[in-house]
Amino acid sequence: MMENQGIWDICRQNPPPCAGTNTPYMSSFANANGIAQRYQSLITSSYPNYYGILGAFLPSNCSKSNSAACYPPVGSFTDPNLVDRFESVGLTWKGYMENQTPMAGCDPFSHNAYEHEHNGFLAFQDIYNNAARCNKIVRANPALNSTCTVNDCALINDLNYGSAPNFMWLTLSTAEAVVQTAVLLAEAPRAKGQGTNT
Repeated sequence: MMENQGIWDICRQNPPPCAGTNTPYMSSFANANGIAQRYQSLITSSYPNYYGILGAFLPSNCSKSNSAACYPPVGSFTDPNLVDRFESVGLTWKGYMENQTPMAGCDPFSHNAYEHEHNGFLAFQDIYNNAARCNKIVRANPALNSTCTVNDCALINDLNYGSAPNFMWLTLSTAEAVVQTAVLLAEAPRAKGQGTNT
């Protein structure tokens, strides 16, 4: 999913195929994996799109004409979410947030290139108030050092070393050229190179 970018911005036509001349990597990725041709934002602002994906709902009073209702305080939703569903059937998950302050944990404050509104996990009470669940939300890009030599090394290392959870969510920082959120589904066999299901 690309936030603030329409399918035309990436593909330069009505796909398939996707053939964006300025976005060759994203075009090839879409062609190799799949294109949601009818996806539309839930509403024209960030936070409700992030928690809306994780919870499959928006507050009933959230609308373009009442956007304040779309920005509830962190930890205020008691509705079921994807994390509840994953854990109830024994699936693992992890959120990777570029530039959040803690290495692992819930970061409810916007700063520098991190906006808490791009972290939909924070909207849910049973995530925000649960230390074990918060610790599954990690900083995607710790300082570059001998164990972190690429962007988003927390995610890359999990993929490379067989510790990838079943569901991976990456939110890039607002400093990225294209603000985007990539939702990656990774099954354990695929992480080990044994399959290609997505």
